[in-house]
Amino acid sequence: MPSPSAAWLPSVALRASRTASFLRRGDRFASYVIAVLMSLAVAGLIGGTIAWGFKPLTTFSGTRVSALHALGLTFAALGVFGLPLLGVEAFGIFLSVATRNSAASIVGTVVYAVAQEAVGGLVHVAWLKRYLLSTQFDAGQGVFRAPVDWSQVGRAAWVSVLYVAVPLVAAQIIFRRRDVVGP
Repeated sequence: MPSPSAAWLPSVALRASRTASFLRRGDRFASYVIAVLMSLAVAGLIGGTIAWGFKPLTTFSGTRVSALHALGLTFAALGVFGLPLLGVEAFGIFLSVATRNSAASIVGTVVYAVAQEAVGGLVHVAWLKRYLLSTQFDAGQGVFRAPVDWSQVGRAAWVSVLYVAVPLVAAQIIFRRRDVVGP
């Protein structure tokens, strides 16, 4: 007769395989975010080179920086831009897990993003606007100030982490309770 502790082994293995399956699905979504950021970087590099060449550029604060420094700032801004993009991705993962329907998750994620913009446009909730995920996309502009506007970047980081954590935790809870077949 197996020991009582051995009865937990299949449950632990099943939970570990479910977590691994959930993480693999999250990796697929993250690759889409990376593809979007790379596309933005390539388009920005081509467009910027056509428009300005490799001449020095003026930041939002009025200071002049070399083209190479501006390129570095662009990649830093894309990194900041990627944070709220991960929040949108996390909501898409949540909808995908909750509805078991990829079309619903795509449409729902678009509605989620549009709803955030709509709430941000309301006049009487101006205090709420700085904590909306849609507002955090503007934080990348803080990198183009001299000195860097770390309050804007920092707020984007912690607000985005909340918008990532809540849907992913909810999705993980739903996913663990479900029968999963295959990787």
